[in-house]
Amino acid sequence: MMSFNMHNIGRKISEFRKAKNMTQMELADQMNISFQAVSNWERGNSMPDISKLPELAELFGITIDELLGEKSAKLYKSVQNNTVTKEEFEEVAPLLKPEKVSEIFENFKEELNFKDIHNILPFLNQDALDKLASKSMTSENFEDLSELAPFLGRKVVGDIAWKLYEEHGVNAIDELTPFIPKEILYALTELEFNKNGLEGIEYFAAFLDSAFLTNLAFRSIEEHGFKSIEPIAPFLDSDLLSEYVLNSFPK
Repeated sequence: MMSFNMHNIGRKISEFRKAKNMTQMELADQMNISFQAVSNWERGNSMPDISKLPELAELFGITIDELLGEKSAKLYKSVQNNTVTKEEFEEVAPLLKPEKVSEIFENFKEELNFKDIHNILPFLNQDALDKLASKSMTSENFEDLSELAPFLGRKVVGDIAWKLYEEHGVNAIDELTPFIPKEILYALTELEFNKNGLEGIEYFAAFLDSAFLTNLAFRSIEEHGFKSIEPIAPFLDSDLLSEYVLNSFPK
């Protein structure tokens, strides 16, 4: 697998900077970046964003091939032409702007599943992820959504959560709860309550309004007695519950 040699690139940046009689701070100012970024480049701890390589080469008065070396320059050209392999893509994604990541991702999206893209999730733009999730989510891979959810638009998470609930029940959306839009979460809660009482509501309870939960508790008590509220008892408003008890059982 071809890869960028960060140590060699860092050494070349250092050499070309010194040939221009520039300090690291002066280079940083010219590139509109931090002094620490230049220091990390030259130490081989990181390398410039690929979009900045032409600017860096021009500043030094050299070609990109001279800056990167033969093998890294070849990979750079593959990135520019969107011809990187899947393995190379994972490596170069952190160095690319989101638009470029999504552009290259289009070449592989039909071949990749959620596990394949785990390491590039932070670098894909939301639109690409939303389309992938909406198109690819099935009953066989729904467990992978918990990793993807923080990067998706709330509407997409809500749509998928509803689908998963209908196919697999409340357990299937447990880990998605923090990312489900409130209106969908409340609707699912009401649906689950009507189907199974408060037993499955505990998965949602920490994300629901106390007054809403207490209202469900009142309804459950009337239908099934006080014992039925045990699953959500820790989340109930004790004052509202006490008031309900006093009003229901006056002295």
